[in-house]
Amino acid sequence: MADLKATLCGELPQNEFSPQTEQLIALLERRGIVEDPSIVNEKARQAEQALRRNMYHNTQMMLKHYRDIVWALECFPEQVAE
Repeated sequence: MADLKATLCGELPQNEFSPQTEQLIALLERRGIVEDPSIVNEKARQAEQALRRNMYHNTQMMLKHYRDIVWALECFPEQVAE
């Protein structure tokens, strides 16, 4: 047993992660899948996690506004320039 502790294979891993692992953890925290340890208050952390998990965009609404803006730019360039 003492031999295992002396070798590299027997040592416990440190809490140092590779850059790819850190990026994955950061992504999961931003998406609300994993708790964000930087938020100290437990209730605030849970609320923020739920908000991040439920965050999405409405593609139809974005396209509607995009078409309106493009139409205004094409039809009324002078008024938009003002």
